[in-house]
Amino acid sequence: MKEFRDKVLRGGASTNPILALAQKGLSPAEFKTQIIEAFAPYFTNHDLLERFAIDVLPAEAVNLGKVRSSPVAQIAFDHARALYLSSERRHREAAYRCFAHAETYVAAGRSEFWSLCYLERPTNALGLHEFKHEIFRAIGTLVESCLQPILRDLLGQLRISRGRDVEYEALLPLPLGNIVGKLHDVTGSEIYAFGPWAVRLNQWRNMAQHYRTSVRGDRIIGWYGEPSHEKTIELSRDELMSVLRSCIAVFDGARLGRSLFGIDRIREIKPFLTGVEDRPEVNILSLVTAMATQGFEATNVEVSEERAEAWLRDHRSADRKARMVHASQFVHVLWTYTEAAEVLVHYCDANGCIAASFSSSGENCELFSEGTIDLATYVNRMSFKVFDQNIETGHEA
Repeated sequence: MKEFRDKVLRGGASTNPILALAQKGLSPAEFKTQIIEAFAPYFTNHDLLERFAIDVLPAEAVNLGKVRSSPVAQIAFDHARALYLSSERRHREAAYRCFAHAETYVAAGRSEFWSLCYLERPTNALGLHEFKHEIFRAIGTLVESCLQPILRDLLGQLRISRGRDVEYEALLPLPLGNIVGKLHDVTGSEIYAFGPWAVRLNQWRNMAQHYRTSVRGDRIIGWYGEPSHEKTIELSRDELMSVLRSCIAVFDGARLGRSLFGIDRIREIKPFLTGVEDRPEVNILSLVTAMATQGFEATNVEVSEERAEAWLRDHRSADRKARMVHASQFVHVLWTYTEAAEVLVHYCDANGCIAASFSSSGENCELFSEGTIDLATYVNRMSFKVFDQNIETGHEA
């Protein structure tokens, strides 16, 4: 997971606001209180909010901050949430089933989004032709692969709210243009044709994937629509970048609105879920953000089917032995996220030197999770090693 380490972990507090707050002294209890307060308006099942406040929601708290800072993302968030709630009021089971059946496709979109993030590179030095190519490539992938499955689910929820019993699978043959057109025409939401250009999302995708763009002087030209009614748009370099940012904002807002609805209704949705697999980065991001609320910075995480290994740098000045014990608890947590055959957690001091290592077999973790063995047996089967002389990890914070 080199890309994950380089893109996400290496930035430390500069890319993880939760870690930055932990470094400033915010305690785990204070984190939990603030997360619960932030998400309380969006939860009806407050027992789940309490349960997921540290394990699941810290990463979404970061996303909520991003959404609130972007007018387009906030509109998308409110719009998606309103559609799910309206659908639920009309036909609860149909709403939950459509959500669940969409999840496999939405998860695939999340995977593509991670690939986009990994392939992102600075564009300031690119010539206009190369800049156009890179930005439209990102727009095309974002709308087609990442956003379309969510929009299809939103259309299903819209139809359910209007009295139709819809199966997500029946929506799969619909072209993106039909999906966007129906959502825009019925709801009137500006997220489907944002900004001063009033170009619909599917047309941005079409310009990107059908290569209907060119450069003329210092302007970027795009063509869209049916040949008999073709339209032209001209953009500056900054304007095209603004289009990409708006597409990301729509994705961020709609994804978060959908995610919070799903977390809050997980008990009702879970019976309809089948075979959903996320790429490791999705779960590991939640894990390392949860670790940060406890004052631990994950400086590296390596995951395969055989082994999951994490290096945790301590940012607390509390009793060292107690902090080691605290770090050891992440062995089982790491297994729950990865289900690897072997799990290792290395506790590092503030200088990045290994002070202790903890490991367990995946089988031991699984038996404990199932309740087959008790805590004492689980701990006795773990391996512990405390170093008299600290060993530098070689992994950057």
